[in-house]
Amino acid sequence: MAFDFVLFNNTPVRIIIILAVFWFLKSMVRPIARQLIHISKSKPKLIQEKRIKTTVGFINSIASIILWLITLITILAQFNVDIKTLLAGAGVFGVAFGLAFQSTIKNFITSFGLFWGGYYEVGDTVTIAAVKGVVQEINLKNTILEDEGGIIHYVPNSEIKVITNHSKK
Repeated sequence: MAFDFVLFNNTPVRIIIILAVFWFLKSMVRPIARQLIHISKSKPKLIQEKRIKTTVGFINSIASIILWLITLITILAQFNVDIKTLLAGAGVFGVAFGLAFQSTIKNFITSFGLFWGGYYEVGDTVTIAAVKGVVQEINLKNTILEDEGGIIHYVPNSEIKVITNHSKK
């Protein structure tokens, strides 16, 4: 006996289900990321906490992009859009996108280098781009610093040439 639910033959209902699954998966990213992080026991507890905050934020950014893309493709498939043609066109679009958005791509690549290099983490006091402050967030585009006066500075990761970390001795 086949399960033929009339409810699932309705495109808006399928889209709502897809979006519900997306939001569920997105809410699971942070707890899963925390479980996947294994930090050496030899490091002090403060450094472990900073590393976890930085890593979870970075994983959350990447997972959000991936989940949005999968959700978009799945929703388009519900409208009978030929996904193969769309993905082939995305290759051509990718070249044009790469040329047009070089600085964004450079930010993205630099973000990986900053993250894996461990030059600074959330909570560290650093000087970047002539701004001294506490790192509030490191994402795929910017490093967000708060200076001593409470002013928030957004430094594009691609503009970071010299980093002075005052927290690492």
